[in-house]
Amino acid sequence: GVTYNTTVNGHSKVDPNVPVTFHGGVGFDYRNFSVVAHTKDSLTLHYFSPDGESGFPGDVDFYVKHTVRKPAVWEAQMSAKFSKRTPFMPTTHLYVQLNAYNASEPGSLNHTIFINSTKYQATDDNFFSTAEIVPIAKGAPEDFSTPKQLGKGFDVDQCGVNCTGYDTYFVYEPYKPKQTVASAWSDASGIR
Repeated sequence: GVTYNTTVNGHSKVDPNVPVTFHGGVGFDYRNFSVVAHTKDSLTLHYFSPDGESGFPGDVDFYVKHTVRKPAVWEAQMSAKFSKRTPFMPTTHLYVQLNAYNASEPGSLNHTIFINSTKYQATDDNFFSTAEIVPIAKGAPEDFSTPKQLGKGFDVDQCGVNCTGYDTYFVYEPYKPKQTVASAWSDASGIR
């Protein structure tokens, strides 16, 4: 029963007269994080978002830990604590080209992707999440439960209005500790 006025940073793709808030208004990628712990192999960062920042309810204590392990594994872990219910869906957009800048493999559509998910969260015409969880049919373009190259089926509309490609909220349930949730690799370089 409470109305929250969040920071407007865009307009509806369906109706340009409707203001919207994408990625939290002023996203956490524009915030200054504090280093709270570090080792030779890891770095833990913290950001405190006070109640009302960008119009969202509740204090948010947000932590991101980056760890590098041998032979060449980079792991990002995120966690948050809230003082009240608030929408929150952090992600990392690492846009990594795994071909090691090999001129014969200039893009990432040849990267092999595995995502341990058989469903995704539906979106409306403006690409806002809905409550609907959609099962992914085996072999469908958005099915990465069997590893395949990213470019196979890339011409799908999984990223909003007048857009081609994937920008989908995959659902990982139930999650088991030490289970691989997602993996990407380049056969050209061997980097995973």
